Amino acid sequence: MSVLCEIASDGTTARGWTARIGPFTAKIDGVATSLAGLTCTAEIRGRNQSSYMSTDGDVVVDPDQVANTGQWSLDPDAADFTYALSPYSIRLKVVDGAAKVAYFPSAFEADQILVGRP
Repeated sequence: MSVLCEIASDGTTARGWTARIGPFTAKIDGVATSLAGLTCTAEIRGRNQSSYMSTDGDVVVDPDQVANTGQWSLDPDAADFTYALSPYSIRLKVVDGAAKVAYFPSAFEADQILVGRP
């Protein structure tokens, strides 16, 4: 697992992290892959959590997938991350028009977001 970023958040509206996180790049065998026309969501869960948190509307795919191939970012809600559940596992789930699914970095190993106290 690689660490995508480190943030500070106690998971409250007053001290939650809402700044954009990223950009990150979706790659296959080290080569950026276009996300144009695909449905992208983030699968995120905290330490010892069995279910993924809601990321509806939080994933932002760069609109210029020619110049910025594979780039995406995350716009978290204030209560999404708390230091008590750190580290968080995160991966991008991509679905095409034929309902075929791919995961970045992979289906087997997610990246991490580390959260510290503000």
